[in-house]
Amino acid sequence: MCLFFLKSTAGLREVAFYKVSPTNDPPVLDGKLDEQCWKNAEVLSRYWQYGKPNPPPSPLKTEFRAVYHTDGLYVGIVNYDDQIELLHKNFQEDDNIDLWRDDCAELYFDPEANGIGHTIFTVNPAGVKADRKRLDTVVYLWDWNGLNWQTSASIAKDRWTLELFFSWEDLGKKAAPGDLWQFLHTRYAWKNRFIGAASAAGADSRVTENFGYLFFSGKTPVTPQKTAEIMQGKVQIPCILLAGNDLICFSETGTRIEPMEKVVKDAWTEYTALLEEIKRLHHGQIPGSCRKTVENCEKLHGDISLATYRLLEAAKEELFKLKWECLLDLHFNLPKGDKAK
Repeated sequence: MCLFFLKSTAGLREVAFYKVSPTNDPPVLDGKLDEQCWKNAEVLSRYWQYGKPNPPPSPLKTEFRAVYHTDGLYVGIVNYDDQIELLHKNFQEDDNIDLWRDDCAELYFDPEANGIGHTIFTVNPAGVKADRKRLDTVVYLWDWNGLNWQTSASIAKDRWTLELFFSWEDLGKKAAPGDLWQFLHTRYAWKNRFIGAASAAGADSRVTENFGYLFFSGKTPVTPQKTAEIMQGKVQIPCILLAGNDLICFSETGTRIEPMEKVVKDAWTEYTALLEEIKRLHHGQIPGSCRKTVENCEKLHGDISLATYRLLEAAKEELFKLKWECLLDLHFNLPKGDKAK
């Protein structure tokens, strides 16, 4: 008797890793993000639906940028919105604990990267702000106030933008090149219903172990190999991390780095082979139970993104299960109700 195991990467958590670059010319806080330092900064734009353990991508198009200076950390956030007239910005006074009920950004910084304590900063589209500190899983300092952080906001017809400054004192530690912090940026939007986005999959104010990471880089470029080295032993395996055009896979058997193009090409080859087996078992036809999945895959043919890879991995898992269900019927002729056994 044989046991067959399918280990799919479709459900693997994607780790958020953001490189913060140094700048000698910090921006002027005017809510415009037009300085050269912002143009040079890496852009984080992969956001996930908030409050779900294995979330799909968020429909809220959002961009995050950060640079650091001897004085502190500068953050630029662009929140795209095709219904800007419905923007919630009702709170006008700082330090209201309900500020999160407006459209807003919340930023969580954990300089120790241990998932225990962090500072939380909330800002709405009018630049109104609130802050608090978590010491551990039980103790929150709701009346804590940062002394030097500043905000600037602007609203355009299709977006609202935040430009923020956090002093090292308010963040609890001065970062140096090579430092690794844990971090989360969440976006809350209120239209007809609440919609949230998180910069790290499966993370929220309580699920701190899923926070993403800020790496304070120096002048030396951070290669995928360097990224894998930095994160080795820090992440919960198995997981994946997108590093430029490469995909880093962390597993029990080690760490693998491959070009995204090769990863997707291999996934297409394996998916196509499985689909041909399914068609052979069904006399050349695609069963109705997987037709929608096949259609979704075909729409992305030629795309080499991580989204395509994850879709193909999910499709492979579905086809694999269907294949062995067919083989059980064919060779053992099990009644339908006994398949699960």
